[in-house]
Amino acid sequence: MPLSKWKKILEGMEFVKGGWSWYDGERYHVSWSFNKSNSPKGKGTFTISSNDGSGRECIRDAPLSEIRVFHYE
Repeated sequence: MPLSKWKKILEGMEFVKGGWSWYDGERYHVSWSFNKSNSPKGKGTFTISSNDGSGRECIRDAPLSEIRVFHYE
């Protein structure tokens, strides 16, 4: 993601991005949500959620300060 978008997220912009992940040869949908107003912990947080399609779901809520960002120009 561009650094300009990351800075807006740090300022409170809501942002959601989905993608795919693989674990033990199986494909899972993963969603990253930043600053969602309906998040249990509110603004300044991110949520990573994964669903394998069979009902198993993994959700991680944490403060944005726990994300390590490396910027390459």
